[in-house]
Amino acid sequence: MVDQRLTWEQDTRLRELIALVKQGQLLVDEQAEMEQLVDLVDHQMLLRSEALLLLLQQRGHDINLYL
Repeated sequence: MVDQRLTWEQDTRLRELIALVKQGQLLVDEQAEMEQLVDLVDHQMLLRSEALLLLLQQRGHDINLYL
């Protein structure tokens, strides 16, 4: 689904992990957890971007001018 976002719990946890990185206190298992959450965010962003591309093309916009 294109409108997916991180759950409140996932978003909160990702922010906690980012704070730990900044403090230099991230453990190895937390690093893996953070990478999974970042991968999920990346995937969701890619889906939204592809949906927007299709919508703009359907409306007659030439996206290749911007790529």
